[in-house]
Amino acid sequence: MKSPAGPIGRHDEVDTVPNPRVTLGLPVYNGERYVGQAIDTILAQTYTDFVLLIGDNCSTDRTEEICRRYAEADARIVYHRHPQNIGAGPNFNYLFDVSDSEYFKWCPHDDLMAPEYLDRCVAKLDANPDAVLCHTDTLLIDASGDIFAQGSALPRGPASRAPAERFCGFVMRSRLCYEVLGVIRASALRRTQLHQPYFGSDRALLAALMLQGRFLGVAEPLFMNRRHAEAFSESAVRGVRVSTQWYDPRLVARRPPIVSRLYRDYWRLACEADIPLGQKLACCGALLLWPFKPRNVIEFVREGMQYLPDPVAENLRRGKHLLFGR
Repeated sequence: MKSPAGPIGRHDEVDTVPNPRVTLGLPVYNGERYVGQAIDTILAQTYTDFVLLIGDNCSTDRTEEICRRYAEADARIVYHRHPQNIGAGPNFNYLFDVSDSEYFKWCPHDDLMAPEYLDRCVAKLDANPDAVLCHTDTLLIDASGDIFAQGSALPRGPASRAPAERFCGFVMRSRLCYEVLGVIRASALRRTQLHQPYFGSDRALLAALMLQGRFLGVAEPLFMNRRHAEAFSESAVRGVRVSTQWYDPRLVARRPPIVSRLYRDYWRLACEADIPLGQKLACCGALLLWPFKPRNVIEFVREGMQYLPDPVAENLRRGKHLLFGR
């Protein structure tokens, strides 16, 4: 097990079970309500050649007690408690940094997996060496575990053998990025910059993976994503500043540049990709159109307003409230 040196920080070395084929990284902060259920579904997997690494972001509830109890009972579980809350993004990166397996998967503390999840995904990746990620259909569950929606494993684009079709199909759509929670080929993940210090950088991470290889989907609802008021994915509802500081507490900008940073990363990835020139030009063509998507136009304007003098920005906000009522 290596000592990590990821793009967002360096952490103490962690000893784990040697040479598992799959590492499951479970980041958690104050997850006493759900973390036991998540660990139970991991231990119930029919595929057993894995190690579970738990990164506790200095929880203040019973999370530590629960996780240590599981770790004492099963040698495949390694628990690490950070001395302070380093934020969701750095914690996700930490778990990959200390892994050393052929495959890796992030497992949020409030999500669940059916017993066959790992078996299906690992088998597909083993049979398709050109693929870099595999995920299954997703069930959306509420705080009580009741199902309220279902989504397909993947859109058509990421499964294409053409890098430009994968990249363009992804960046031009507006969709939640469940794929980042799939089983990922670790050699491909190491060639990315992982989660960067801005909220929403998981889209750049997925784009980086798509330029390396195709994504595979399993048409079975074997993954359950829990949506509840305390979830990290719901933090954006409470504002960009709140969600960004949750993602990385060191980000203290008044309104951190998110859409412009993502756009810059997309361009960097397209230009640096090791793909044929024609494919690269196709990716760049899509990026020329990307800022003009209505949602992106709005976000660019919002980001730009923070650089205006305060009186000007305030007058513009008042005008928006008069016109749109919000």
